[in-house]
Amino acid sequence: MKNHVKIDAKFYLTTQVVSNDKTVQVAKKINHIFIVDVSGSMSGELSQIRRQLKNNLSNIMNEGDTITIIWFSGSNDCGILKEEVEVKSLKTLEDLNNAIDRWLKPIGLTAFCKPLTLTKEVIERIKKNRPDSIFSMVFLTDGYNNACAYESVLIALKSLESDLASACFVEYGYYADSQRLTQMAAVVGGEKISASNFEEFEPFFNKRISSPLMGGKKVVVDITDQYLYDFAYSVTPDGGVVLYNIEDRKIMVGGDVKEIYFFSPDAIGTENKPETALYAAVYVLADKLKNDDAEKIFYVLGDQHYYLELLKAFGKQKLNSFKANIKECVGDLTKRYPDGQAAISKVPDDAYCLMNLIYDLGSIDGCLFFPSHPDFVYNRIGRKRVQKGDNLSDDDQKRLAEAKDVKEAQAILAELAEKNVELKFTSSGDNGSPLTSLTWNESRANLSVLVRTEGTVEVPDNQWNVKIVPTFKYNNYTLIKDGIVNVEKIPLSYTEELKKIVMEKGLNAKIIDDFIILDLSSLPIVNKAMVKSISADALARHEFALLDIQAIEKVYKYYRTQLFPKESKSFVETYGQEAADWLKEIGITDYNGFSPKVVAEKSTDFYMSVRLATKIKGATLPKVEDVIAKIASSKGLTLGEQLMKPAIVEYNNQLASPLYKSLTEDQQKTVLKDYLTSKTNELNKKRRELMGQLSQIKFSLILSKRWFNEFKSFDENKLTLTLDGFPLEFTFDLFEKQELI
Repeated sequence: MKNHVKIDAKFYLTTQVVSNDKTVQVAKKINHIFIVDVSGSMSGELSQIRRQLKNNLSNIMNEGDTITIIWFSGSNDCGILKEEVEVKSLKTLEDLNNAIDRWLKPIGLTAFCKPLTLTKEVIERIKKNRPDSIFSMVFLTDGYNNACAYESVLIALKSLESDLASACFVEYGYYADSQRLTQMAAVVGGEKISASNFEEFEPFFNKRISSPLMGGKKVVVDITDQYLYDFAYSVTPDGGVVLYNIEDRKIMVGGDVKEIYFFSPDAIGTENKPETALYAAVYVLADKLKNDDAEKIFYVLGDQHYYLELLKAFGKQKLNSFKANIKECVGDLTKRYPDGQAAISKVPDDAYCLMNLIYDLGSIDGCLFFPSHPDFVYNRIGRKRVQKGDNLSDDDQKRLAEAKDVKEAQAILAELAEKNVELKFTSSGDNGSPLTSLTWNESRANLSVLVRTEGTVEVPDNQWNVKIVPTFKYNNYTLIKDGIVNVEKIPLSYTEELKKIVMEKGLNAKIIDDFIILDLSSLPIVNKAMVKSISADALARHEFALLDIQAIEKVYKYYRTQLFPKESKSFVETYGQEAADWLKEIGITDYNGFSPKVVAEKSTDFYMSVRLATKIKGATLPKVEDVIAKIASSKGLTLGEQLMKPAIVEYNNQLASPLYKSLTEDQQKTVLKDYLTSKTNELNKKRRELMGQLSQIKFSLILSKRWFNEFKSFDENKLTLTLDGFPLEFTFDLFEKQELI
């Protein structure tokens, strides 16, 4: 029997009843297999998982069930912590706890194949000991399969399809390979859930281990009708959503499955409205990044609350939150329609978002950011960097290894001991920083703000009797990291203009004394209008404009460096040349402030960031002196050289003007310094505005995982335009890159 519910024209959700009358379903003893990622990126979470396993397993496991724990990291780093353990005695529990403490520790990279192969071997062994039991697997990872071929992972999974009565793949944190884990779940007919942190994972795991399962042979279901997508799903009695790949018009389901659902272009059977299946459909479609289709289902459901939440679900952070909430609706009727059921009131596509807010904050006079405020909690990104001090960099170690004798090695060590001193910066207080020094990453969905802090540094004993040096340091705070809001709350100075924006836009904020604490996490990073307008033509024009600015900046920087090289002039005047040179060597200068040499802690793992790079054919910017020489020789110029030429010509015209020639040498230097500073400041302002426009397009594309409107598929990535008389060829390269952690 089949029925349908109409979602939109040529878009139906079909329900197909599974005929499994011949299969007798009975509750059976369960062999739980917990596969846990112990790669370096899990180092912060494993202590909680160890504690959870030790404290809870004996309480939540049903009598007669067993637990097998498999750990994995790199391609050859994998093992069985404990196999087929039935917690019958305190001694058994003690042995299990000791093994958990010993082996669940962070190590290496991430490879999915070996633990799945071990799972198959474990199942074959346990089958002989417990022939009338069934198997349930939980696979947890926070990363990418980065140390073995993904095809081998799929083969290993396919061999498990008929063995597993239940399977779940847990996407832990924000940087796991969400789409691959969804694919993996569909191969074996399993669930895929997202757990942003341990608090979300723990109740799921406890429920999984303690819930009974019905046993019986899996059955093959034929999908004889037309379907829109190559997947189907079912819903378990407790609200689980199980995915299946449709292969050769067939899927394999558990013997206890009564109904399966798939999307069809046709109205099949009688009309019906299975509310639970519709919420599950939203969950599945959102997980597969088909948000437009998920939105249409809300028009059938009439759940305004979660419709609004879906519209904000751009990027992993917002999407995971939405999926977690909608997943609760699948299994719990009380979670549905928190604002009542009614026809959906559509929201404008250009709803206010974080990109709008960032632009507004940068344009408000007197709006300052206070990183030392107690409400500002910052999550460091990337590997921790520490002052060199006694730490030796790779280059230092290489120098020592290549020393010819002990005397040379001792000389190198003495030199390093003098240079690699550990210094402490003492802040003079946080007076706030304007949000104008924003840095938009040119290829990643990253946004940071540069903050200058005044202070002092106490230096080691020295022959010049320098003790405390007044200086400053720069700190870079990443507000958005790879599409994830890295800073939830940002403390800003109170202004009437900012308060007006908060009130008009309905922003989540609180006013404390002279501060407005804004909740950045409450806003979507981009809005639907930005996603809809992703344009290769617009991006290309912005990229060419940026290249033009970079060409001119390079020329002005060249002349500024030639005429006014950076030097610690005030340090020389205050402490003398030798002392200034020594301060520079240990990381303190008049122009860069406190910037000691640092080394990065060794990487324990990596994740993959999504990047979009734009390449303009022939758009390299050569050395300025080479362009000057080429102009003088009247040779033909490349694209980059032609973009640099106007600034060179303009500068030379300044030097050749009668007014400039009439000035004294000192006056000429002052005029040139003012001229170059003015031009640089003007270009910086233009570049910041342009980077904001560029980033809006790139953020929208990366977060929505869509491609440019002008192109039919991701295979199309080239565009030809003529801009300012230049015939240009643009290539848009969307790729993933390893980020060490």
